[in-house]
Amino acid sequence: EAELAKLEAEIEEELRGMEGDLREIEEQNERDLQQKLAEMETQMLDTIAADQELPEVSVDHELLHLGEVDRMADENKKLQRSKEDVRRKVEAMTEENDKMEAEHAEIKEMFASLNDFAKKKMEENKELAAAQKLMVEEAIPKAKQECEQGSTSCTQEMRVVEVYRRCMYDHLRILQTEGSVEMLEEAAKMIEDCEKQLGNAVGTQLHAGV
Repeated sequence: EAELAKLEAEIEEELRGMEGDLREIEEQNERDLQQKLAEMETQMLDTIAADQELPEVSVDHELLHLGEVDRMADENKKLQRSKEDVRRKVEAMTEENDKMEAEHAEIKEMFASLNDFAKKKMEENKELAAAQKLMVEEAIPKAKQECEQGSTSCTQEMRVVEVYRRCMYDHLRILQTEGSVEMLEEAAKMIEDCEKQLGNAVGTQLHAGV
């Protein structure tokens, strides 16, 4: 239970760190977007101001000459090109912003999936720990009950020890994947005591199994 609580705390801390990183990325992207939009707005205002400062064409056609008309036409073309550039830049910024929002949505979905997986894994670990605990709690009383109900002969006592030993070996195999080092050592010590009572050699066989 302590190991599960520690694992759960580590996963929650990692998820909080990921959420903080995501918020920081979103805030930075928002700041960059606002800055770029402000720059585009400034450029557009400058272009409009330049357009307003263009000299007015006199309605007195007698005072106009061909060179002045051509110059005004060139200025108008430059202004139109500038406006078109601004429009394209605004469209590019909008497209980039949409792309970033889509990427953020994917990241959020990934974090949500990771969070669901972590919760599911913790629930599975809790269920497995409860099953292990129940198995041990049921195995030990059963062995004691068989010992009390049996005769006091050496043969019957050894049978009880063998039953208890089999239970501990089963418990040890489960602990190899989910248990702590302390639990493994405790189970190994219990099995070693059983082997000694049965008169079996301990050491190589037991440690090889662990």
